[in-house]
Order: sequence, then C-alpha cells, then structure tokens
Amino acid sequence: MPATARYPRDLSAGSPTVDPLHTEQCGAVVAGLMSVARHRLGMELAVITRRVADVLVVEHYDGDIESFGITVGTTASYERTRAALEGRLPQVVRYAGRDGRTADPALARRVGIGSYVVAPVLLPDGSVYGSLACMSHNPDPALRDRDASFLALIAGALSNCVSDHRGDWRERDRVWRRISRLIDDGGPAMVFQPIYDRATLDIAGVEALSRCPGTGTAGSDESSPQRWFADAASVGLGVELEVAAIRNALAALPWLPAGLPLSVNASPAAIVSGALIDLLATIPPERVIIEVTEHSRIDDYPTIMLALDALRGRGVRAALDDVGAGYAGLHQLLQLRPDIIKMDQSIIRKIGEDAPACRALATALVCFAEDIGATVLAEGVETSRELEVLGEAGVHQVQGFLLARPGMLASGPPSGTSGTRTIPTPTGTRTLTQRELAGYRNAWPPG
Repeated sequence: MPATARYPRDLSAGSPTVDPLHTEQCGAVVAGLMSVARHRLGMELAVITRRVADVLVVEHYDGDIESFGITVGTTASYERTRAALEGRLPQVVRYAGRDGRTADPALARRVGIGSYVVAPVLLPDGSVYGSLACMSHNPDPALRDRDASFLALIAGALSNCVSDHRGDWRERDRVWRRISRLIDDGGPAMVFQPIYDRATLDIAGVEALSRCPGTGTAGSDESSPQRWFADAASVGLGVELEVAAIRNALAALPWLPAGLPLSVNASPAAIVSGALIDLLATIPPERVIIEVTEHSRIDDYPTIMLALDALRGRGVRAALDDVGAGYAGLHQLLQLRPDIIKMDQSIIRKIGEDAPACRALATALVCFAEDIGATVLAEGVETSRELEVLGEAGVHQVQGFLLARPGMLASGPPSGTSGTRTIPTPTGTRTLTQRELAGYRNAWPPG
C-alpha cells in the first residue's frame, strides 16, 4: 500500500466556493458518522477512501490510524477493492489475513488488518465515490453479515456530504495530478547557487534549489517552488516531491568540484520519513548538508532529532534555515543543534540599512555558533554594504545575488559574466576565479 497521495484531514479545507457554515456542519456530520460506525461495530479504525483514477486514497479517518501503518493519503488498488465494493466479494471479513476471498489478503497481513467491514460510498448519480471501511487488528468471529448493511446505511448518509464537497475535491484532484505528473516526468528541475567563505570568498559549497514549470504570466506564482511544494503538501505529496528534488540534486555531485559539499532542502516530514537514508546509501555523506526547512511550529522534536542523529551518524551535516524569522528561533537552535545556522534574509536587509538590533543579533548568532562548533551562513546577500557589515559581525559564510545567482550546471561561466566577475569585499575588491564561476553543469550526465 504505497503512500502516493495524502489529503488534508479537514474535508473542507481550501475550498473558496463552499459556504463556511455549511462546510463546518458537513465536516461535523462526516466525523460523527464515522465515529458511530466504528463504535457500533466495535472496531479500532474507520476510514473513508476516495477513488482517484485507479487507486483508492485514504481521505478521512476516525480511530487509531498510526497502529495500522496507514496515513491520510495511503493508497490501495481500486481494481483489487472493486469486487468487494460491487458485492462480488464479501463485505464482512472476519479473518482478513487468511481468507482467500478477501480482495488482498497479503495487503491485510502487511498493514495488520485482522478483520474488516467495507461498504461503497455512492454519489447521488449512483457512481462510486469511494468506500467506508471499519477494521481491527485482530480477527473478529463475532462480525455478522448484517454489519455490512449497517455500514451501508452510514455510507448512504455520507452521500450528500461528499457530493456537496465534490467541487473542492475535484480541485484537489487537479493539484494531485499536476504534482504527480511533475514527479513522473522526472522533475523538479534543479539549479545550483554557490556558497562562499566570507573571509576569503573561496567557494565553500553549493545549494540545490528546485525550479518548477509555470505559465510565466505577469503576477502569477504558478511556477514558484514554494507554491508547488505547498500544493504538494496540501494533497499529501509533499514528502514525495521533496524526495524527487533531493534525488535530482544528488545526481549533480559527480559534476561538482571534488569534495565540494552540496546542500539540499528537506522538511521535518521528509527527514522523519526515512527516505533520506535510502537516498544517501551510496553518496559520500561528508559531501551532503541537509537543510531543515520549516515554516510552522515543530511539535515532535525527539522524533526529528532521532532521524537527524541517524543521518549525522553517517557523516551528514545539518543546517537550519530561516533563523531569525518565523518559528526558526532560539528554541529550534537549542533543540536541533545544527552544524550550520542560516541567517534569514530579513535580517540581512536590515543589516544593510544599519539597524543596530540586527547587527547585535548577527553578532550574537556568530558567538552562539562558535560556542557550539557551528557555522553561520548569511543568505540573500545583495549589496556590498550588507557584505561589509556581515564581515564586521564575523559571519562565516555568505550567499546571494551579489556573489552568484542560481543557475544550471554548465561547462562555462553563467551568462552575463563575460568570463570574469569582480565583487566588493570588506578589504577592497576581488575577481572571482574561473573555477568559482564555472561550477555549473547540468545535473544530468551530458547527452
């Protein structure tokens, strides 16, 4: 049962067209009916699945979903379940793992389903929306055939609610298919931005950044990576899209200068998924920096730290993004103990405007980093004044348009550089070397 799609638990989230009061009422009805079904049958979990193309996607649940190894978004083959939904296989299964009549006994054993009852959820036009299923870990010989009739009554009561939200779910379908198509086509594309040692301006590393397709129309953010990743997360494909981006980024390592580290972005969800361990199995770990990106509060630090420690145990370094903005504050620094602290661009802008508080914060971050053996990287440096003040604060590394813009890996210097580029430094000026300008070649092997 691969987790190929996940939808938000709130069935009405994100719909711009549904009346809020009606949405709230309908969501309460769905939650109440699922709870009634689960408790009436004495089972541990109730789930609503929805048909998307040839799969059924877990869309909503009531009960202990984690113990089954299922998440909102876990999928199963619709064809394997279709026979049960159409009544050609039993809808009440007392011994799921060994009943040869079940739709998928191997699947039942794998996710720990001992018994279940399933009923189709139909739309008013009679077409199959998905299913309502109740399940338990243990076999249940007390289940009766008429329990399927009871569950069918509950499923029938759900029909109006799923019909009312059909427009919202169609939009989620559109997003899900768009994200899936990008992943299936080998995306997202990657560009690479150098990171420089602040004192010497030698290249110290490269950060991989995603680029996604879009219409490019004025004022549109359709191609924004932030938009794509937010959309992916909203339909449960966030981790899968991140893993695809990281895989594409790591493919560039053989075409980077020997020993140069590569920084890749990963959310806490991607880190704790375990997928990075597999991706890094054949990669020199000392060349990889996992940059923790998070724009909402982290509640489960022990789990994230356990996953990060497993990566660090292999030699991977960890960076914390956007320090000084949003939730990436002192608490995260103390909990995650990053090897690299990325100072947020909002601080850099104000430093360039000679804001004393931001200067003090930059200096404090450097002192803190040096005490714990970490490095401070200032991202988004765009002016010589910013670079100068950051030097005075003792920042260790810098990155930004002043030094180099993100670009594809290419055999020569980025376009518009005329082969060389002179940049201001705290002690004068410096011309970047061909090696520094040239670290760009397409992430895929030539040809």
